[in-house]
Amino acid sequence: QPPAAGKAARAAERAEAKAAAEKQERLREETRRRAERELKDIAAAAEKRARDAAKAAKAAKRREARDLKLAKVREKEEHAAILEERKAWERAEARTRSEREKAEKKEEEDRRRAEKAAAFAEERERKAERAKAVLSSVPEKRETAESPDA
Repeated sequence: QPPAAGKAARAAERAEAKAAAEKQERLREETRRRAERELKDIAAAAEKRARDAAKAAKAAKRREARDLKLAKVREKEEHAAILEERKAWERAEARTRSEREKAEKKEEEDRRRAEKAAAFAEERERKAERAKAVLSSVPEKRETAESPDA
């Protein structure tokens, strides 16, 4: 082989080796970039999951607070309704008691009036009987000297 041919062959080998090394470096760089992109995507997805979880937790906490508040309001309303119902019952009982007492008082007054009327009627009857008895026991007046008036 002539020396120039060997030199050219070595130069070609070097060029080939250099091209292979550059190709390998490009592949390594591409792999590294792809790995970085995947890691970035994985990190972004993890951050998104963390944000979503935090948002969900916050929403659950708000819901829980709202439900607690609503339960307290409902409990307060129920208590107020119970008190109102109790007051209504008490008013109704008081009204009934008052009406019953009025009726009893009226009955008592009516009974007393009836007793007084009966007593008055008896007294009048007794007086009438006495008057009759007195009249029947007194002899009829005669216009004679025997009369005590003369």
